[in-house]
Parts: sequence; C-alpha cells; structure tokens
Amino acid sequence: MKRILATAFTVLLTLSLSAQPGIDSVTTEANKFSSTVDGINKLLAFASSLRSGNLDNYLAVNTIAAEKAGSIKNDTLLCKALINIAIANNEMSNSEEASAALAKANLLAEKTNHRTLLMKIAGTTGSTYYINKQYPKALEYYQKALDLTRETGNKRSQITAIGNIAAVYYDMAQLDPTYLNYTKHYAHQSFELARELNDSNQLINQSCNLALILSDLKKTDSARYYLSYARTMIGEDDYDNLTVYFSNMGRVSWEEKKYAEAITYYEKTIGYGKKYNSPEWVFESNLMISEIYEEQQKPGLALLHYKKYISLRDSLINQENFAKAADIQNKYQREKKDKELLQKDIALKNSTARRNRTFVLLIGSLTILGLLGFFSFALLKNIKARKKAYSQLEEKSIQIQEQAVELSKQARLIAKFQSQMNPHFVFNALHNIQGLVISGKNQKATSQIQSLAQLMRKTFANAEKDDIPLEEEISYLQKYIDFERSAFDNKLEFDVQTDGEMENVLIPPMMIQPFVENAIKHAELKKIENPYIKVLIEIENNLLSISVRDNGVGLRKQNIAPDMLSHSMSVIKTRIQLLFQEKSKPIDENIFTVTTVPEMEAGTMIKFFLPLNYAY
Repeated sequence: MKRILATAFTVLLTLSLSAQPGIDSVTTEANKFSSTVDGINKLLAFASSLRSGNLDNYLAVNTIAAEKAGSIKNDTLLCKALINIAIANNEMSNSEEASAALAKANLLAEKTNHRTLLMKIAGTTGSTYYINKQYPKALEYYQKALDLTRETGNKRSQITAIGNIAAVYYDMAQLDPTYLNYTKHYAHQSFELARELNDSNQLINQSCNLALILSDLKKTDSARYYLSYARTMIGEDDYDNLTVYFSNMGRVSWEEKKYAEAITYYEKTIGYGKKYNSPEWVFESNLMISEIYEEQQKPGLALLHYKKYISLRDSLINQENFAKAADIQNKYQREKKDKELLQKDIALKNSTARRNRTFVLLIGSLTILGLLGFFSFALLKNIKARKKAYSQLEEKSIQIQEQAVELSKQARLIAKFQSQMNPHFVFNALHNIQGLVISGKNQKATSQIQSLAQLMRKTFANAEKDDIPLEEEISYLQKYIDFERSAFDNKLEFDVQTDGEMENVLIPPMMIQPFVENAIKHAELKKIENPYIKVLIEIENNLLSISVRDNGVGLRKQNIAPDMLSHSMSVIKTRIQLLFQEKSKPIDENIFTVTTVPEMEAGTMIKFFLPLNYAY
C-alpha cells in the first residue's frame, strides 16, 4: 500500500521495457549533429525524445551534447546538457555521478546568473537527496527551486516545485503522521495554482494527490470530492489518468470499509494495466486486493491474489534483469568483433608493408638514377619558388600590420566618441537646473540635482563598458525621461517596446539616449498637445533594429536638413559604422536613416541598426 501511494508523488520515471534503438545507432545519429548552437539545441531535443525509453540512450546523447557544447565554449548549452545527465543518473540510481554533473552545472549557471537554469539545478539536486531519503536536504533544495520559480514568475514550474515538497513530506509522514498536514498544505497550493492556470492535466494530478492525503487523514468525503472533480476532466481515452483515478478510488473505498467497491476499482486498475502494458499497476493492485481480503479474514482469496502479486513482480524483475544481461552480452559481442577486426586489419597492414618493401627495393635503384638526373633542375626551381613565397609572405605581413593599425584607430575612435557623449548630456542637464534655480524653483531644482546624481552615477558606471544588457539601457532611458519630464509637467508620454526574444541581448551604452534627448530639445514637444516619444527595438535580418519617433514639428519646419545632424547624432552614426567594421559586417546605406516632415505627417523618426550581440 505504501508503495502505490508514494507513486502519486514520485519524481522518478519508471523504466520502460519497450523496444528501443541500440546505443550504437543512437550515438552514431547523435554525432551527426553539428557543433553549433542550432545543432546542439536540436541534439538536446533529440535527447528529450529518448527520455521515456532507454535511459542509457538518453544519457549517451546528452553526454555527446555536453562535449559539443564544451568544444564551442557555450556555457548555457553545456549547463543544460549537464542537468539532463544528472536527471538520467538520478533515475538510474547513480547519485554520485548525478551530484558531480550538478556541481559543474551550478558553477556555469552562477557565472552567468541564469535564474531558470539555477532553478532546474536546485530542483534536480533536491531529487538526488530525495532518492537517497535525505529529506531535510531535499526540502532545502526544493524550497530553493520554489523561491527561484516565484522570482522568475514561472507558475508552471511552481506547481512542480511545490509538488516535490509535498512528496517529501508525504514520505516523512510514513514515519510520523503529523507531517500529513504539511503534505496537505503544499498539495493544496499546487492544486490552486493549477486551477489558476486552468491546466487540466495538472488539475487531475493535484486532485488525485489531495485525495490520497485526505484519505490518509480519514477525510474520505473530501477525498471523493477531489476525485470526482478530477474525473470530470479525464477523457475516456486518457488511460494513464484513468488508471490513477481507479486506483485512488479503490484506496478511498478501502478506507471507508467499502470492500466490494474497493476491489471493483482495483480490478478496473488491473484491466487498464494489462491492456496498456503497465505491469506495476497490475501487481500492485493485486497486492491491495490481497490485503483487503486479509482484512476481511478471507485467507484463501488473500493468498490467491498475493501469489499473483509475487508472480507478476518477479516476472517484471526477471525482464529487467534479462534486458540488462542482454545489454552486457551485446557489449561483449561488439568488443569481441571490434578486436577481431583490429587483428585482421593489423595482419593485412603487415602483409601490405612487406610487399611494399620488396617493391621499393626492386625499383629503388632505377628511381635513384632518375632523381639524380633531375636534382639540379628541381633545386633551382625550388629556390625560385621559395623567393616568390617569401615575397608574398612579406606582402601579407605588411597587410596584416596595416589592418592592425586600422583596427587600433577604430578602437580609439569608438572610445573617443563614447567619452564625448557624457559631457554633452551633463552640460544640457546642468543648464536646465540652472534655469530652475534662477526661476526660484529651489525644491524642484534640488529634486532634479538628485535625479541628475543618479543618472551621472549610472553614466559613469557604464562609461568604461563596451556593452551593457539591453534591459539596463532601457532602465537608464526611463530614469532620463523622468529627469526631463519636469519641463513638461509630466505630460510627456514615453514608451519603449521590444519585439522578439531580447533576453541576453547586449548594446553599447548611450546609443539611444542622444536621439531621445534631441527629440526633447529640438522637436518643440512643449508646443504639442499630447507629446510623445516612442522607442521600438526589434530584430530584423539578424540585426538589432532601433527606431526613435516623436510627434514634434519635424526637421523641415526648423529649416534643418535630415542629413545635417547634430554633433551627438553624427558621433552615434560614426560609432555605428565602426561597430559594423569591428564585427567585419557589410555596411548598408540604410544602416542609419532619418525620416521627417513631409514624408511623415508629423515629427521625426530616427532608425538605425546594430550588430546583434548576445551575452553568451
């Protein structure tokens, strides 16, 4: 009984005995995937398709994925592969190997502070301790995983983390029933989260879990309520969940001393187990029926079903042992065959070498005479070729030196232009504050000075950096707009939108702020009824596209031609060109464009592109 109840919370997968491809064919297929980010991602997806089958195959493919990720120094992909390796070893009861893989994965995830991977590592580490019945440590890591799921806002992962905590307390309750209340508390949390997400599969699982706990707490009416709730969502072709449902109903009926009803439900469980090749449900249900008959003092029927339980359990163990023995035999035959092929190959090479030596001795004398005849000619030709090669090498060396000098100049230009941004911004900011002081708005001036101090601190912190995370640049823009809004009486609308996967995208600092500042200073937005500045960041043709748009008077109405940009805008344009040169990317004529009135109904739009750069 204890085993089948714990199954509801288990974090391990039952090994399947269905036919699976051999490890040789799987590793051969895995090695065909390219050692690129795309290739390794596809390889990890291939590994996932093997998890429910042969764990040796799943482990072997993830090991190959880890090797490929390590060869291209991609810490994120290597970390994912190591987590999968730990999961496989956990399910194969290889705790030491699992712990070693998790330790490596944790170092990689902490280096990049990858919260999602840290969450998975914590959960898998908790499973390692749980398997070894080290419950306090398991709770510690499952709680850490739960905290990370709440931090990242991943509610589906929260359900798993809370369910794992419930599983630990359920096992502890087998020794101390007072822990059942903790189990109920966490199982109910999982149920409520599943209901919030309207996740029917999770609702079925959590309802069945709650029913088991409530049954143990002698609250069978509540247990039946949750099982009935689950039954409304289980389809007639959902055989896995039907099997769990009937088994749990048997448990509740047994607790209520409704023996005939309990046996009927367990017989239905046996029927589904036989029909859909789930032998564990069959022999465990026979054990439950045996115990019910024993409780009814029907020893004959109890013994009959107990014998069925023993027979089916031993049969399953024999199948597993046979599969392991067959695998060992296959490995032995492969090694024997490889050894025979190696011996034949060595013998063939020795025979070929002897024939080659004889042939060389026969023709040696003839060839030496011929070689001596052409030696002088070949020597002269070789000398000329060496001179030509040396000359070409010298020219190439000069070209490389010139390229190095040019790259150095470009690097100095980038640094020079980047350093010019900060004084320009600070000058304008101080000019605004001076105006407030002269106008006698001392309180507002003080607030602006404090905001400026925060902006300058962030500006100086980023000044020496080549790149910063995109979200940090957006946060900086929000602080800058808050600083400038005082002149608009907080009526200026500012909006930043991103389109596409922007996680881990990097951008050089102070790339967007000058255009936002120009819109505020030159677009006469104070004269507009509903002024706005909108920034759109998206990925186009594998480049980072950034556009800054306002609804001001436009450049034409100010008698400013679009190509006559301000100094800061010219600096940015030059920085963009240098960034493309540094990445050896072609520079398109549309890499920096300005659109204004009359091409637009109102305002100005600056659009430019940057090389796409990630943090990994």
